[in-house]
Amino acid sequence: MTILEDTPARHFLAGLGALLPRPRAILAISAHWETDIPAVSNPPANETIHDFYGFPPALYAQHYNPPVAHELAGRVAQLLEKAGQTCGWMASAGWTMAPGCH
Repeated sequence: MTILEDTPARHFLAGLGALLPRPRAILAISAHWETDIPAVSNPPANETIHDFYGFPPALYAQHYNPPVAHELAGRVAQLLEKAGQTCGWMASAGWTMAPGCH
């Protein structure tokens, strides 16, 4: 459990943000949700979803709730539709699915 242990990988990841330029947004693409067509999530606010079980309690205490990048979500939907791909919208999907604006 790298995030909970004192390992070189944890220290590297903890300092990585300082080495990279700050992104305007992060686009996460996942096949995690089951939908009939590709869907873009655009919730009013992001929330962390812990959809795993049997791990140490400290892991469930981890939260990251970045702002939503509504403009990016709209642009992704436009590009999908322009490419001929029908696209749906999800009003809420949790952090792992929504573009985050930083």
